[in-house]
Amino acid sequence: MPKIDDDKLPLAGIRVLDWTRMLPGPWCSQMLSDLGAEVIKVEHRGVGDPSRHNPPTYRKGSVYFHSVNGGKESLTIDLNAPDARTLTDRLIEGSDVMLESFGVSVAAKHGIDAASALRINPKLIYASISGYGQTGPLSSIPGHDLVVQAATGLLSPGNHAPAMPGFQTADYAAGMMACIAVLAALRRRDRHGLG
Repeated sequence: MPKIDDDKLPLAGIRVLDWTRMLPGPWCSQMLSDLGAEVIKVEHRGVGDPSRHNPPTYRKGSVYFHSVNGGKESLTIDLNAPDARTLTDRLIEGSDVMLESFGVSVAAKHGIDAASALRINPKLIYASISGYGQTGPLSSIPGHDLVVQAATGLLSPGNHAPAMPGFQTADYAAGMMACIAVLAALRRRDRHGLG
């Protein structure tokens, strides 16, 4: 099979600013990268994405981390630093898509929530990945895979004690749904110019 030139991939020329960590967001941005988008993975300075340390490891890196972060550029930012806002504004201004998976009100605290980001770049596609949304009675509950599988009954195999699932169904589904939403929003922007 002939190799496809990067500029012939469907998302060539699209820049994705990825503030996500662990699995759903990185899986979403990995699929976007595989489709040709340039993905800039932003990690917290000094901490990084916690999944960098997940086993198993090969050589000096986490296989898990690299399986959903290949082909991305990485940079670190301390969002509490005095000059962080200038840098984040520049990144938002130069991006087509922004993904985030912060806890409730964290993005707003740092001026990178949807309303703030769209003021900087009205054509930006903004995707927020969370377990239970940004508002409502369950919004403060982290949306980790095990929480979602337990809430949906997937961890209830009859009369036996629940076993650890072999596959993170909810996390992969969230990443895929976010990717589909981003692709649809990009199509809408192509037709109507709206972020």
